[in-house]
Amino acid sequence: MKSEFIQIRVTAEEKKRIASQAKRAGLDLSRFLLSSVSRDVDERFLSIVSSLSRSPRAQLELAELNDLLSSLRGEELSALPRPSFSGLSDYLMNFVTASVEYACGRVGAAAPLWVRDVPPLKEPVFGTTLISLRPYLLRVSPPPFRGRNIFIDASIGSRV
Repeated sequence: MKSEFIQIRVTAEEKKRIASQAKRAGLDLSRFLLSSVSRDVDERFLSIVSSLSRSPRAQLELAELNDLLSSLRGEELSALPRPSFSGLSDYLMNFVTASVEYACGRVGAAAPLWVRDVPPLKEPVFGTTLISLRPYLLRVSPPPFRGRNIFIDASIGSRV
């Protein structure tokens, strides 16, 4: 339920131009103006995922992804576009997908439909090389990561 409003001042000509663009897009004025914010979120998400394939160390990009997903509302998360996973390892593809699923679950939103198209890893991947920690990770890994055969102890909203 919408309970807040924003008032902005524009010239009559600007209002006319914005209203015309909204009409061409088939949206009311509010939805049209909000759609530009959604495009920014989509572009940032796609850019982060794309940069993963060019990065020698993915930690910074994954931290940036964490920050973005932690800041989004349910409808923004559910509407995230399918990224191009070209150049990404199966692990990173699943990590991104599990991160989106986890973020959606945290706010009670439906995950985007494209997450269903990403098959889970065939072999488990643990967030540590210490074999003694594996039983712990098997228990505490968030379900979306566990379901994708990724075993970690921190996720969206957390930093390690």
